[in-house]
Amino acid sequence: MNFSWERELSGFSDGKIDQITEKYYKDLQNQAVHLIAKINAENFSESISKLHGIDEKCQLLFFYIGHMEEEWFRDSSEMITCIEADYLKSYLEKLPAQQAYEKGALLYTVS
Repeated sequence: MNFSWERELSGFSDGKIDQITEKYYKDLQNQAVHLIAKINAENFSESISKLHGIDEKCQLLFFYIGHMEEEWFRDSSEMITCIEADYLKSYLEKLPAQQAYEKGALLYTVS
């Protein structure tokens, strides 16, 4: 199984990926690898929450890269700003409605 941060960006675009986008993705990859290497009993829930966030940022990045020809953004910096602003909302919208008994469930934590 490959996690989102283990994929190649080139598979999501027919065009060239600029350096700003590549650096952003490499930073996400490095954050994920670092978190996974440091997971232990004391930081497990915090680490999983952060991994949820990194994964959602990657998913948004892949989606936007796949639609570059539609020119939704002026440049990659604007795209990254949008990802950073919207990843939490995007993640939570994909989840089923939270029930009262699910408060604190790991699935609903993201940072």
